[in-house]
Amino acid sequence: MKTILKKIKISLSVGFVGLVLLLGCGCASIVNSNCYNVAVYSNTPTTCTVITKSTKETLFTGQTPCTVALSPSRKDCIFKVNGQEREVCSTFSPWFLGNIIFFYGAPIGMLIDLASGKVWVYPAEPLYFN
Repeated sequence: MKTILKKIKISLSVGFVGLVLLLGCGCASIVNSNCYNVAVYSNTPTTCTVITKSTKETLFTGQTPCTVALSPSRKDCIFKVNGQEREVCSTFSPWFLGNIIFFYGAPIGMLIDLASGKVWVYPAEPLYFN
């Protein structure tokens, strides 16, 4: 009898851990990347500066050609090369809506996606400057 109760207890524990793992992550957090690489090219090697649009905080300074790693966030960035500026905007990730489809984990998944910034993605296209 004790072994049966022990097996039931182990099964419930494993099931509970599995349920927490299943519900403890959002769809966008599973699918979207932790880092978005934006390639920057120019005709001549020159300085590339990346700042946030809202706070003017410098995120990156380097020589072109370069690859700038951006963490997922709501912040839009401005790339400055050779006196030219290009804005790179983060966009809403449709994977966030997967939390609603799988309604059993919606509140937890949504909170995780929002807290991690994975609701936002940056485009993968390279930037070319003259």
